[in-house]
Amino acid sequence: MLQLEGPVVVAGDWHGNINFALGAIKQAHSMGTSTILHVGDFGYFRPSALNGLEHLLLFLGITIYWIDGNHENHDLLSTLARDEDGLAQTGQNMYHIKRGTVFEVDGVKWLGLGGAASVDRQGRTEGWDWWPGELISNQEAEYACSHGSVHVMLSHDAPHGSEILSLNGRKTSPMWPSVDLVTASQQRDILTDVVRIVKPEVVFHGHWHIRYTEDVSVDSRIVRFEGLDCDGARGYTRNIVLVDSYGNLI
Repeated sequence: MLQLEGPVVVAGDWHGNINFALGAIKQAHSMGTSTILHVGDFGYFRPSALNGLEHLLLFLGITIYWIDGNHENHDLLSTLARDEDGLAQTGQNMYHIKRGTVFEVDGVKWLGLGGAASVDRQGRTEGWDWWPGELISNQEAEYACSHGSVHVMLSHDAPHGSEILSLNGRKTSPMWPSVDLVTASQQRDILTDVVRIVKPEVVFHGHWHIRYTEDVSVDSRIVRFEGLDCDGARGYTRNIVLVDSYGNLI
């Protein structure tokens, strides 16, 4: 099992925006960490897409571990060799975390479960900027649940239950085809079922491009949702957070 030392930075969607990512990495270093955990839409489309980050990561001694969002090349990810910890190297000091993988930060169990549905799928081209592998399968969810309880969960999309996201979704849903909204909701159903089983205290996610903190009731148990903004955020405080091994903000 992958063993990390805290504190760690959790980062939101970068979408392959190298300039923003470089700034976020510098900011993470200034916060006193050597580890960034990224919640997806990292921007992994072609093998060379993120080469611009490698020199800075090596220079600062920072390693990025990332789960996938919906906007990644999932065909390419599926071909990568993985080690016994479920990691695939995607560049120097950059590693993709297989869906459903459990790892530890200072001995505390964390779960990574990437994937999500693209509500803008019909405006994209399969094999160029959209891949059907974006969806979490039932088998991947079952694998995530097979490890038992965890303290912190990283996902790209959010489980159901947030009132903040519900209000935002009502504003944006008329923009997207109903068939894709149904698929997106079904993906959130899967994440919610995983949360019910693995019982995290904290869930970090991206996808919605909103920085918020909310206590959400899942089966009458309070789970703290931490949503992160994207590369469009002004500054970095809404895109990255420094946390301890229990997911508490520092």
